[in-house]
This record gives sequence, C-alpha cells and structure tokens, in this order.
Amino acid sequence: MEKTPAQNSSQKEDNPNVLMREVDKAIQYGTVEDLESLYDKGIDIDQTDWEGRTALHMMSAKGNKEAVEMLISRGANINAVFLFQGRLPKTALDAATETGRTEIADILISHGAKFGKDVPQEQPTEESGSFWGDK
Repeated sequence: MEKTPAQNSSQKEDNPNVLMREVDKAIQYGTVEDLESLYDKGIDIDQTDWEGRTALHMMSAKGNKEAVEMLISRGANINAVFLFQGRLPKTALDAATETGRTEIADILISHGAKFGKDVPQEQPTEESGSFWGDK
C-alpha cells in the first residue's frame, strides 16, 4: 500500500536520520535561517553527525559567526566533545583554533568554552561499554 504525502511527511519529520541529513545539508549549503528552522522542528541542537560532531563544531570550523552565535543562544553544548580519530577529544574551541578562526574562538571562550583535553571525559565502564559501544 502506497503512503500518502502526509504520511511521508510525518515519517520524514520523525526520522532522526533524515533530519540529520537535512542539518548536514543546511550546514554545508544553507543559511543560518535554514538551520534554525530545523531546530524549530524539534531536532536536538546537540545532534551529532556520523563522526560525532555537532553543528557548533562544524560552524566553528567554518568560521560562521552568525551560526555560532545562534547555536549558543539556543543552548548548544559549548563543550560537547567528539573523539577525533576515535581517541582525541575535540570541542568547538578546538575546531575554531585549529582552523585559525580567532574571532570564533574568542566568542566561544567568552561563553565558557574549553579545549577537548580540558573537558572531563566519562570513562567507559562495564555498564556503558567502550567508546565504540561494545560491552
């Protein structure tokens, strides 16, 4: 049985994979307004891509001041960590400084940003498994 356009639309809005692809597309090709409209639809501001990066990581690396300020104002986790190459903790501040975005780094620091190495990391336990999700 074929789905109606309304059912397809509902499925699209409920599917986190589809929404994350839309966020990725907005980060790469869209405007801040495109990104903001996705958060208005309810997607988690700290949703990560397949590498564990948030929109704040990506926009900090790109030097998009307007997007960084919008994400911070909407409550993005300023010290969210992704593990670069599965082992090096990186935050948006790392992303900004490593790409020479000093203005972005200054904005992040003014909001309490830290480097990944300075953010306490949860250590894997028997209950949580390893960083790779196995137990």
